[in-house]
Amino acid sequence: MSYSKGDSLEAFNAKLAAAHMRGQWTSDEARDAGQGGTWRGEAWEPHLRGEPYVWKWAQTEAFLRESCDAIPESFTARRSLIFQAPGLPRSTTHTMNVGVQLIKPGELAWTHRHTISALRFVIEGHPDLFTVVDGQPCTMCDNDLVLTPNWHWHDHHNNGDGRALWLDVLDGPLVSALNQTVFENYGDSQQPVRNEPTPTVMRFAWGEMEKRLAAIPDSEVSPHDGRTIDYLDAQTGGPVLRTIGAAIQALPAGFKGAPHRHSSSTVHLVIRGAGRTEVEGKELEWRARDCFVIPAWASHAHMNDSSSEEALLFSVTDAPALEALGLHRQDSAHNGH
Repeated sequence: MSYSKGDSLEAFNAKLAAAHMRGQWTSDEARDAGQGGTWRGEAWEPHLRGEPYVWKWAQTEAFLRESCDAIPESFTARRSLIFQAPGLPRSTTHTMNVGVQLIKPGELAWTHRHTISALRFVIEGHPDLFTVVDGQPCTMCDNDLVLTPNWHWHDHHNNGDGRALWLDVLDGPLVSALNQTVFENYGDSQQPVRNEPTPTVMRFAWGEMEKRLAAIPDSEVSPHDGRTIDYLDAQTGGPVLRTIGAAIQALPAGFKGAPHRHSSSTVHLVIRGAGRTEVEGKELEWRARDCFVIPAWASHAHMNDSSSEEALLFSVTDAPALEALGLHRQDSAHNGH
């Protein structure tokens, strides 16, 4: 098959396709047709991946209770409900899976490790609940954060009398897209616990984070996100995981956030209070323990309509992965039009 001067461009494109090639000019045609994105003046921008959505706690908790009957024990499967955003096949954002895991009293979630990184924000915990990360036991009390970086052995133990609940956040969709997903079981149900202290910090106690949040002066309150404090790696000063960042946001009473957008996707868990977030013209109302997602590059603004009570949010983002690749962008002036 050869090209002749009489061939049309379409015929030439067909020859390339038969050889498993294509011309770069066909990419321009796809962009012009709006496939995967939209032209805004001279700039081409990607479409949103997934839709903004709020998962109400009343329904989530009802399903969690039902899951205890559907999965009577957690030795063969994690009892975890993954939030699946409308418009996405299996995930919360195109890079993260977020959900809630429940472990009943006396249960052990067996030891394994994987190339997927994860973190756990505790919704209902107690001193007899802990995760062991590479031999290091990490207590899980209310609002504590526990890390399980990639390829670290981890198992969860509920030695108390009450149920345990936490928010699971994993970078599984990102790792899968890179074709790097590997799982390995430990062999035994649990790993040995080290007695000596380790220098790696895998747990962030809520009491310390709450003090740091309260110490932020009014002059540093973000017009978009309120009073915000990031969880930081003690050794590097950077995000707690290479692919996932975490933060606490306090929206003061009466807060009306300025709209903005960023190329990172974000998921929020409401710790306390109530409010609403406008995302691309869609209003998401939320209250304690609800969880909501803001897709990447979606214009959004947070509101706290209470005249007396602040709203407190835990948030996770894929910004660290984008920053490492030089792809993270923000547009504070965007007004959603």
